[in-house]
Amino acid sequence: MPMIQKRASVRGWPSGTAEDSRQTVQFALDHGVECRIEKWPLEKAEEAFQSMMSGKARFRNVLVPGYKGSDN
Repeated sequence: MPMIQKRASVRGWPSGTAEDSRQTVQFALDHGVECRIEKWPLEKAEEAFQSMMSGKARFRNVLVPGYKGSDN
């Protein structure tokens, strides 16, 4: 009901099949591909968002509840 009252919506887009995803993950495992991320505490979500939108993020920004360290 809250989504209807706010006229909010959830959107998505096709990004391949489950088999495509499986093959992509298998390729990464087979070839040692590693994901590079910048971790952000949930409390700094706005800062992480602004970093991404301004183009200053070096890698993918990931919000991690309870995260306190700096091991980006």
